[in-house]
Amino acid sequence: MTTTPPVLEEPCVQLSDWTVYETDKGTRHFVGREKPPYGHYCASEAIEYFDPQTGVGVDVTGQSYELAGLNGGLESTPGVWQGWVHRNSVMFSELTAEYRRAILVARVPVIERNGQPDYVCLNDIPQPWQDTFRAALHGSCCPVIDGVGECAWATDWKGWLEGRFPRW
Repeated sequence: MTTTPPVLEEPCVQLSDWTVYETDKGTRHFVGREKPPYGHYCASEAIEYFDPQTGVGVDVTGQSYELAGLNGGLESTPGVWQGWVHRNSVMFSELTAEYRRAILVARVPVIERNGQPDYVCLNDIPQPWQDTFRAALHGSCCPVIDGVGECAWATDWKGWLEGRFPRW
C-alpha cells in the first residue's frame, strides 16, 4: 500500500476518486486516488472530523483529505482497502452515498416559496453530480422560474439524493 505523504509535505490530500468505509470497530476511513501529480491510491487513518460544506475531513493523525471528484466503490480503490482490511482483521460497510448526500445537501440550496421547499437551480449542483441528476430528470416535469435558469422540483432533488428518483 502506498502511504500518504506526511502532513508537513502535503497539507491536504485531494482525492479524485473516493470511497468512505466504516469498520466493525466503528472507525471510518477515506480511501481513494490522489489527484495529480501523485495519482496513487491511499487509505486514511480513522476520520476524526468531516465538513460537508467544504468536502474536507481530517483523520486522527491530523492529515486532511478533500473529497474532490467522483466517488465509487471498491472498483475505484483497487487493492488498497482490501489490503488494509486484511492487515487489520476487520469487517466493513460502505458509506460513500451518505457522504455524497451530506456534501450535496450542504452545497445545494433548496429555494423555498410560501415557507415550503420548492425547487433547486441545476447550476447550483456541482459537477459531476449535476450531469447525473440532469440525466435522471429526463422526461420529468420541471418548474420554470423567470430569471433563474433550469430548475428541478425539490421533491425530485430529495428523492434523487435518497436513491428514490427516478422511479423507473
